[in-house]
Amino acid sequence: MLACVEGNLPRALPVWKKNTYAVGVVLASGGYPGSYPKGKVISGLEKATEHGVIIFHAGTAKSDNHIVTSGGRVMVCLALHSDLRTAKQLAQLGAEFVRFDGKFFRKDIAHRAIGKVCKKDPLTYSMSGVDIAAGDRLVKSILSMTDSTKRPGTMGSIGGFGGLFDLKAAGYKDPILVSGTDGVGTKLKIAHACHIHDTVGIDLVAMCVNDILVQGAEPLFFLDYFACGKLDPGVAKQVVAGIAEG
Repeated sequence: MLACVEGNLPRALPVWKKNTYAVGVVLASGGYPGSYPKGKVISGLEKATEHGVIIFHAGTAKSDNHIVTSGGRVMVCLALHSDLRTAKQLAQLGAEFVRFDGKFFRKDIAHRAIGKVCKKDPLTYSMSGVDIAAGDRLVKSILSMTDSTKRPGTMGSIGGFGGLFDLKAAGYKDPILVSGTDGVGTKLKIAHACHIHDTVGIDLVAMCVNDILVQGAEPLFFLDYFACGKLDPGVAKQVVAGIAEG
């Protein structure tokens, strides 16, 4: 500002940061852009700056040793970071820390820019932790196990989007189907602790079959879903082996 007043801007040329994103969130007074109250005490500035947020004052004033609002656009919470998402999150965090009655601010700042960045570096299955190759290896390793469980009425094999069963081929005429589902619960913790995963499948099938039997029905097929944080083909194969045995 001094260089501007003195007419000597060349001595205060801006220095641009490289590989850095800047995201600013404007805090506005309640009622803006219409009529709005003034003199609302502002707090939380120190907490925001402690997290690296830069505060640019606009519609503020001092009153009795307090910073208070005096305009519609009160201030800007600015964050700098090499990662755009992080800069956005820090700026939003600073906006949350600063408090005054009637405060409001936009929560969609930088969303479009983040979308453009994502297009340049798209998220892939492998980046999100999904190993398609490991999944394919698992399917091949359990094919013989799943085929060994086929009974009259079973159609197709593993790998489809749904299981098919022909009731007529199984010898039924106008049957009533009974469906059930169950889980092994805390037995999984024991399996993980002992590194033994080929028995939980047996229990899983037994529990589901029992629920069907007590209703006087015959088990026809078993529908399962294997979910995990990260696929370990060896562990998954053990679980399926237990299901096939059950």
